[in-house]
Amino acid sequence: RFDKLHHRSAPGSRGTSIPRPGGLARSACHSAGSDVSPPVERVAWTNPDACQIPHPPATRSQGRAACSDHQLDACWISWKGAGTCSSTFNSKLRGRVMTSPILVLPGIGNSGPDHWQTLWEKSNSSMKRLHARDWTRVTCSEWVSALEAAVSVNGPRTILVAHSLACLQVAHWASSTSLRIQGALLVAVPDPSGPSFPAEASGFEPIPLERFAFPSIVVASSNDPYADIDHARRCARAWGSRIVELGNVGHINASSSLGDWAQGRALLQELL
Repeated sequence: RFDKLHHRSAPGSRGTSIPRPGGLARSACHSAGSDVSPPVERVAWTNPDACQIPHPPATRSQGRAACSDHQLDACWISWKGAGTCSSTFNSKLRGRVMTSPILVLPGIGNSGPDHWQTLWEKSNSSMKRLHARDWTRVTCSEWVSALEAAVSVNGPRTILVAHSLACLQVAHWASSTSLRIQGALLVAVPDPSGPSFPAEASGFEPIPLERFAFPSIVVASSNDPYADIDHARRCARAWGSRIVELGNVGHINASSSLGDWAQGRALLQELL
């Protein structure tokens, strides 16, 4: 309960710290002029569950500050109103753990307005799309570099929601990164050696088959034109992923008529 929690205040003021999971070290809010200075300004994940815990006047007056009591790593957040923090709390653990930032990773050509990724993103401010420089001609190395940069900004609580070619983006990234994430939902993994794989996508073959260092769920269709079900099973087994088989739903995209895809949302919730 918010009324039983107090944010750690500046030296000389009253208050205690919000409990952190795993007994991790806690620190007070620092003003923008302190030694906490991330190289990239981060996104403020805001929704109706935003924290309303008061902050000391010294930090309120800065207009922007870094707060490590609401995240596992110090990051930039925005302030709302009279000294209230706009960090978001997970609906399952409200008041204790901040909602994980979710990166939406579309496949080649991007996800259109009726795609479940787009519908999810519109309804959840914790979801942010990773945009490609060119959605029509794609190189694996460029996509991997973009994902590395995005994860380094958003931190180890990041969850990836990948569709189609972006599943291979995640696999190649996972085989080379030293960064940590919370988990990944991988939907409709394509086969780069298959006849339907787009010629405009280069560098994705062979697929890395090392076990992921994070939890993951592979979702597959039995009549996906870009990969057979055995391909999805092989990838899931190699990556250490749980696999969910949906039956005959095509490429699990807008053409599959899934709408908001409630089953997919439930799978994502397992990673939160």
